[in-house]
Amino acid sequence: MRHYPLCGIKGGPTRLLAALEAIDEASYGDEHTTANRGHGRIETRYAAVAPVPEGLFPHAAQVVRVTRDRANLSNEGTITVAWYITSLPADRAGAKELGDLARSHWGIENRLHWVRDVVYREDASTIRTGNAPRVMATLRNTAIGLLRIDGATNIAAALCTCAWSLAALLAVLKL
Repeated sequence: MRHYPLCGIKGGPTRLLAALEAIDEASYGDEHTTANRGHGRIETRYAAVAPVPEGLFPHAAQVVRVTRDRANLSNEGTITVAWYITSLPADRAGAKELGDLARSHWGIENRLHWVRDVVYREDASTIRTGNAPRVMATLRNTAIGLLRIDGATNIAAALCTCAWSLAALLAVLKL
């Protein structure tokens, strides 16, 4: 069976979300805690894992509850809860591994989606019909991937370099 590392449960009230929130606290095993300080706030994350209740979600083995407690330097804070499910069994991944995996999900958001939104101004695109939006997203993802493979850390600067220099573009394309 293929395992799916982590699937976030998002959106408004759903039966699945309600079922996850109804899991008995005693079902959760050890909790893994991490804390970070930066960007003018202190964030503490608590990852707890429980078995998925029977029949709740096909092929899912564990529920991951990540509670984020954020406080800014003036002690104003927020507490949010994010829910994930995974097909990984408890003997392959515990609270630490799954908490770290949930945290690394934001790396994708920052390294790809943010670049598409800000550098490519994807939200302002007027390409909205047929397959064109999907094709353009694929082309943008391919360009970002090629630039990252080439070692670019600043995608906007790398795009400018490739736009102004055919040699730089051909080097990125390995031609």
